[in-house]
Amino acid sequence: PHRLETTNHQAADVLELNRVFVDSEKNVWFANLRDVNRINFKYHQFHCQRLPQRDEIRSVMTDRQQRTWVGTNNGCLLVYDAAYHLLGYVTPRGDIVSQYTKFSQRIYALHQDRKGRIWIGSKGDGLFIIDERGHLSRYCADASEPYALSHDEVYDIKADVWGRIWIAT
Repeated sequence: PHRLETTNHQAADVLELNRVFVDSEKNVWFANLRDVNRINFKYHQFHCQRLPQRDEIRSVMTDRQQRTWVGTNNGCLLVYDAAYHLLGYVTPRGDIVSQYTKFSQRIYALHQDRKGRIWIGSKGDGLFIIDERGHLSRYCADASEPYALSHDEVYDIKADVWGRIWIAT
């Protein structure tokens, strides 16, 4: 489910979005199986950021530094600053560079844990972690290791209330 919160702090869970429509006043309407919702941008700033390349977005996350991380179907991992300016592309070594660079195979999941580490789930290359110093680690499936990933296709990464990380493969 997607958690939506209004300016008066009311919240609702949206289970699945079936239809999206933009009306003549630029309101965004979306519907699921049981209700219709409207997002009005008249009193709140809204920013549409287009990707530099024609990639399909698979994951998005904003970290504690207000940077936005975007993972794509082509394997790119882009990082934007708080003002939505492109900082660059994350390389397979974990560096951020200005030129178009693929990080891995498809990037399906992004998560920042309590320690500030960025967890990156790929479809085909396993799991990556960038720690607070920028050091990159990679974890892959290994049938001989009982605590390894069960598969190298990582579809989601979440933390529970105790900070334990759960990986969906």
